[in-house]
Amino acid sequence: MNLYEYQKMKEVNELIENNIEELNIIRNRIKRSLNDLKRSQFSKKTEQLERLLHDNDIKIMTLILLQEKVKKIMH
Repeated sequence: MNLYEYQKMKEVNELIENNIEELNIIRNRIKRSLNDLKRSQFSKKTEQLERLLHDNDIKIMTLILLQEKVKKIMH
């Protein structure tokens, strides 16, 4: 791998890290909202947020796996 390719892979890795951080922030907000809604018994909204949380978790896991592959290529 030449220097240019390495730099590009490094940029990709940084983008992945940023996305993981953003998704974790979103995850925490969703969980907070879910906790608030569970106390007030809004079941339809709670279901939507639980699905959103699940989708968000899948995205986080996918990005983590992608990041691991990028790191393997870089090293």
